[in-house]
Amino acid sequence: MEENLWGRFSLLRQAQKMKQETLLDNVRESFGRVVYTHKAHEKMADRLSQKVRLLKWAELILIVVTTGSTINVLFGGGRTYEITSAILASVVYQNFLE
Repeated sequence: MEENLWGRFSLLRQAQKMKQETLLDNVRESFGRVVYTHKAHEKMADRLSQKVRLLKWAELILIVVTTGSTINVLFGGGRTYEITSAILASVVYQNFLE
């Protein structure tokens, strides 16, 4: 009878140990997924940040060229500067709307 009791106790301890290992494996797997997702989002944010920086520089260049064309029109520039100024102003305005 005593052997049978020890056998049951041994099986119970093994089951608890397996349950703890399974839980630990589950926690490790979940942690790994969280780390992977965080890294993927971090890389995506870096790419989007670079894209925004590039678009801001492009917008700044458009504004500078538009301002220059407008000033040239004000001081007697030709028809070409009027058309260029109007087109660039439309592009800059469209960028502000987005």
